[in-house]
Amino acid sequence: MPEQSTHADKSTSEEFGPEASTDRVQQYLEPAAEPEPEDAEARAYMRSLELRIETEVARLRAEGKYPPSLARRVRTYYRTLLPDGAASGERDFDAIFKTLDRIAYMDVDVPTASSKPGVAFVKRSLRTLMAWYLNYLAQQFNNFATNLVHLLGIADVRIAALESRFDTSAFRATGLLAATAAAKAQAVTTARVVEALSGTQGRVLVAECADGTLLAGLGEAGLNAYGVESHRELLQAAEARNLELREGGTLEHLAGVGPGSLAALVLSGIVDRDTVNDRVAALAHARRVLEEDAALVLVCASADDFEDPGNRIEADLSPGRPFAAETWEFLLAKLGFGSIASERSEAGPYLVLARNARMAPDLGALADSKVVLTALEPPKERRR
Repeated sequence: MPEQSTHADKSTSEEFGPEASTDRVQQYLEPAAEPEPEDAEARAYMRSLELRIETEVARLRAEGKYPPSLARRVRTYYRTLLPDGAASGERDFDAIFKTLDRIAYMDVDVPTASSKPGVAFVKRSLRTLMAWYLNYLAQQFNNFATNLVHLLGIADVRIAALESRFDTSAFRATGLLAATAAAKAQAVTTARVVEALSGTQGRVLVAECADGTLLAGLGEAGLNAYGVESHRELLQAAEARNLELREGGTLEHLAGVGPGSLAALVLSGIVDRDTVNDRVAALAHARRVLEEDAALVLVCASADDFEDPGNRIEADLSPGRPFAAETWEFLLAKLGFGSIASERSEAGPYLVLARNARMAPDLGALADSKVVLTALEPPKERRR
């Protein structure tokens, strides 16, 4: 039996009352208002369409006709159909910037032609009388617009330089940032995770699912589970097991999941190697997407496993290092999770278990963190 150390639940109103977090955070955790009857009917109809689509997609995935590689090609194709500026990628920014540079100019030489008798003369007279005034305003506006566009260009260059220095997504996409520690941790802890989630009714997400060992174990136990993985090689290995998979990053996927949509969530990989901000964002997303009292399981590699010579590439290229179990317990408690417990084993990897208890978070300074606020916002209300 693994050694268990339980973190005390702080559920008293004195420690986790609404005053413990800012109003901005609290409003995201309050239940939404009941929709109007007309809205309820429309929502019910849309939900029925969504269920029909989800059922058909599930059938295609089960038959192996909708693999992640096909989904990736479809997404790539549809991106080519988007008009410039419709999304938020680099190409869209360049298109909008060029348009802004072209229109950031005020022309006071207004047209004076008219088919009505005498109107053209009046227009020319007004233009002549007001030319000095309009030219004065246009000169100030054009100077401001020109300098503003130039400033945006400089900011774009500097931001691009910072992104190239600190962004690790390119390493993940090309497979340079391996995930060997996560795959090993899942292989060692599969039996315990399956036991912890047995009987779960509803959708279960494993992110990242690595080679699919843990995901396959959950499926064999009768759970309605699917996985998300960004590493192509691991995704291909999982795909060979005929599992339900999504290709992409954990945070990107969670950002599109609706509130209360998951009955359980297993986080792995991101909890070991990503930045502190990304890990906190993953927990905040979990708080939003999980049902009340749903289980959250963190499958964590130990520091020794992460620094193992066989995992040297991942350790060297990762922006972060594994947290201690006590650190996860602290963060989970601050975000309002309950029934927090960590389980260590002699094999190295360890689990952190928690429940989405819907207690008011005690975030302190984190309550104004853009990372937390962005993750707690429902997708349909998030600014694009």
